[in-house]
Amino acid sequence: MQIRNTVTPKGGSFVESEHTKTRKSRRTIRLVESTVPYLEALKKSQRDYQKKTNKVCAWPDGRPVRPDYLCKALHRVCEKNDLPEIRFHDLRYTAATLLSGEMTPKQVQAFLGHEDISTTMNVYVHGSDNDRAAVAEKMDSILAKK
Repeated sequence: MQIRNTVTPKGGSFVESEHTKTRKSRRTIRLVESTVPYLEALKKSQRDYQKKTNKVCAWPDGRPVRPDYLCKALHRVCEKNDLPEIRFHDLRYTAATLLSGEMTPKQVQAFLGHEDISTTMNVYVHGSDNDRAAVAEKMDSILAKK
């Protein structure tokens, strides 16, 4: 998937810009395999409506999905599943934190499209009790060898 533009609120509407916030935000990311069937079905339904779009956030007839709709839909999902309400953007924080336990900081930075790794590590990645426990165990292991 290619990240090539942004949609931002302006007044009572939204403005699509053909650029991203930073140079590194403009990127190609490999899809999570479980999303491929959904995206293929979306592309087919858009083709069936004879609409040509290269947008993921589009209705089957090709009309763009408003960003506020996505936020409201996430709120409904959280409510339906008895989960705490989060902002749509918080999904990036969750992804960064989950990936940080499995990937290098540079890989997480590239996935999120951050210009500077300090943004990734200081703003998006949050430690957990498990992380702190793992660090303590690792230090015990190192000290035991000395």
